[in-house]
Amino acid sequence: MRIYPDMKYIGLHYGVFTVLISFLFYTPVVIGEGRYLTFPYVLFMVGGGTAPFWVALVFLRLQRKSVIGFLKSCVAFHRIKKTHFGIMALFLFILVLLPLLTTNILSQGWLWIAPSVSVFFPIGLIFGGLEEPGWRGYMQKISEQEFRPIIVCLFIGFFWALWHWPLFFIEDTYQHGLGAFSADFWRFNLMIIITTPIYAFLFHITRHSIPVLILFHGLGNALREVLHTPDAFHVLIAEGALVLIVLVVGRRYFFGRKSGLSDPL
Repeated sequence: MRIYPDMKYIGLHYGVFTVLISFLFYTPVVIGEGRYLTFPYVLFMVGGGTAPFWVALVFLRLQRKSVIGFLKSCVAFHRIKKTHFGIMALFLFILVLLPLLTTNILSQGWLWIAPSVSVFFPIGLIFGGLEEPGWRGYMQKISEQEFRPIIVCLFIGFFWALWHWPLFFIEDTYQHGLGAFSADFWRFNLMIIITTPIYAFLFHITRHSIPVLILFHGLGNALREVLHTPDAFHVLIAEGALVLIVLVVGRRYFFGRKSGLSDPL
């Protein structure tokens, strides 16, 4: 007997459980005053950081769907087409390099490489990529069977932003450096929410390729770590412009009743 037999709003349940379980894992690290690289706190960090991935596996198991098939789809990098690489590179240029370029031009200084690379580099590269099988590979795909894709994007953006909140209270993390409930805190959350359609559009045009999203997310995090930080306003403009473009180009997808690719997992 399936625990979730044709139950509505499974995607929303997934979002709630992912956030709650992540909060439970991160709580000991917050209490431990940010010693997240020491034992046993590092285990809690790994549990919370990978929750979007493994909670999706739990939900698939509860639905009696193929976990092995899902895992195989996550590592099918050999199926990525050249056009997919090209689109991903274009999006990364607009989101990461273009804001840095305009910042350098207007500041009359040419700073490209960050002065130092923190431990966030491997964390952002690996764990950032591991978020995608959950947020897009599971929640986006299964929620589009019940809601318009643009509505799904808002749901995911909300849970995705909320999922990051404990990191603002863990010392030495990137989010902690922004400051909890500061102007940068709200900017960070806004950028997560408004960029969600970009991830959804990329997921759609690659016909639900989870490996493309893993690379896109991981490389985006890595580039932001290696490169000098651009002006926040320039980043917001670039992200907003790309969101408008994908919403216009993919209007039939975002505002249609279904994506056309919302086959069961």
